[in-house]
Amino acid sequence: MDAKRIVAGNVKKYRLALGLSLRKFATISDCELSQITRIENGEVNTTVNTIFKLANALGIKPAQLLEE
Repeated sequence: MDAKRIVAGNVKKYRLALGLSLRKFATISDCELSQITRIENGEVNTTVNTIFKLANALGIKPAQLLEE
């Protein structure tokens, strides 16, 4: 599976499990709403820095966003 799709699916899965809207998640992760949308749609390669920011906001380890 494509790495972008793996990250996309995991970000969305964990965000929804916490009941976070895209807007709220963007705020707590200190990312732009458009960036979160593109990540969840598998449209961009996410930087390591962003993966750490997203994982921190989700309360998980960064590696969990890379697991198939």
